[in-house]
Amino acid sequence: MQPPRHPAEADTAAHEAAAPTRSTPGVRFADAVAGLAALIRVQPGDLAQLWRARGHMAAVAHERDDLIVHRVRLLAAVLVPASLLWIVVDALTLPWPYWGEIAWGRVAATPAFLLLALRPRRLCLIGGAAIEVALLIAVPLAFFLYTNAVLSVAGLHGPIPITTTYFYLPFVVAAALAIFPLTILEALLPATMVVGSAAIGVWVWPEFLAGQSTGQTLWRLFVIAFWAHLAGLSQLRFLLRLTEEATRDALTNLLVRGTGEEILENQFAYAMRHDLAFAMLFIDIDRFKSVNDAFGHDAGDAVLRTVATQIARAFRHQDVTIRWGGEEFVVGLPGADLANAEVAVLRLAKLGLGLRPDYRPITASIGIAERQADGIDTLAALVECADARMYEAKKAGRNRYVFRSGPKIWLATQQDPGPRHDLAPQQSAAE
Repeated sequence: MQPPRHPAEADTAAHEAAAPTRSTPGVRFADAVAGLAALIRVQPGDLAQLWRARGHMAAVAHERDDLIVHRVRLLAAVLVPASLLWIVVDALTLPWPYWGEIAWGRVAATPAFLLLALRPRRLCLIGGAAIEVALLIAVPLAFFLYTNAVLSVAGLHGPIPITTTYFYLPFVVAAALAIFPLTILEALLPATMVVGSAAIGVWVWPEFLAGQSTGQTLWRLFVIAFWAHLAGLSQLRFLLRLTEEATRDALTNLLVRGTGEEILENQFAYAMRHDLAFAMLFIDIDRFKSVNDAFGHDAGDAVLRTVATQIARAFRHQDVTIRWGGEEFVVGLPGADLANAEVAVLRLAKLGLGLRPDYRPITASIGIAERQADGIDTLAALVECADARMYEAKKAGRNRYVFRSGPKIWLATQQDPGPRHDLAPQQSAAE
C-alpha cells in the first residue's frame, strides 16, 4: 500500500490531469490525416480508385461521366446570362471607357460558355474528366487575366472596391471545383490552372494586394482548392460505394445480371465492330438443390460465396463475372477464342470450386460458346448457345464442360477428406 501524498502533490497531480495534453507536430499531422480519412470514409482498398479513374467499373465510369458533363453544362448555361448581366454592375461602378473594355471581354466569353452548354454529348469528355473541367474554368481564368490587365492600365486597383473582387475570381473558381467528383490525379490540372493564374496576377499586378502578403494570398487559394477537391473526393467515394451496392450481388460480390448484361452488350458490340474473338461461359453448380435440402439455405449461401470467390480468382481483371441467377454464373471473356476459353476453364478446375458441407468437392457443368467459331452476331444468341451447352454437360454426367468438340471431364475425382452424408434422392439432370 502506498503512503498518502501531501495535499500539494495531490493538487499538482489533479492540475496535470485536467490540463490539455500537448501534442507534437507529428501527432497533429497524424490526427489531421486521420480526420481527413474519416471525413471521406476512405478504406485502404478505395485509395487506388480515388487516385485514378482507370480502375473504375464501367457502371461507375458511366455515372461519373454523366454527372461531370451535366454539371459542366449547367454551370456554363448559368454563366451565359450572369456574365452579360454583370455589365450593368460594371457600368455603375467603373468609369468609361474601362467598363466598356471589360464588357467586350464578357461578350467574348459568352460564346465560349454557350458552346460548352450546348455542344453534343459526343464532343464531351474526349480528353477525360480533367480536360472537361479545365475547359470550363479556362474561360473565367482567361477573363480574370484580361480584366486585371485593363484595371492595371487604368490604375483602378484599390481605389474602387469592385475592382478588388475581380482579382479574387480564382478563389471563386477554386471553390466551384467542389462540385466535380474528380480523382486525385485528375484534380491536378484544374487546381494548377487556378493557382497558376493567381500567381501570374500577383506577379504582374502586385498593387491589388494593398499591402497583403503574396505568400499568404496564394496559400489561402491553395487551401480553398484543397478543401474543394476533398469535397469532390467525398462525392466520388459516395458514388463508388453507391454504384457498387447497386451493381454487385450482396451474397457473392459478383455483378448483378442487369449490370452485367449492360457491360457485356458494350464489350460484344466492340468485338463485332473490330472483328475480335469473344467467348462466353455458362456455369451451373451441380446438385445445388441437394445442399439446400440436406443442410439448409445458410449452407447453400456459403457454397455460392465459395464458388463466386473461386470464379473471381480464376479469371482476368477484364473478364466480366456475373451471378446470373440462383446457382448460375456467366463469365464474358473479351478477346478470348475457344482455345483461350478452355485454358480459363482448366485454370478454374485447377483452383477448384471448394467443398460442399459434406466435404465432397463442388463441381459444375459449363457451356462454352464463342462469337467467331459459332458464327453468332448477338449477345443473346451467344448466351443462349452457352446455356444450351451447359445442359449438354448436365446430360453427359455433370462435372464437365462442353463446346463444339463435345463434353469433357474438367475436374479430377478427389478423395474425400472428411465425413460424408447421404444426400437425398437422385437429382434431375437440370440440377
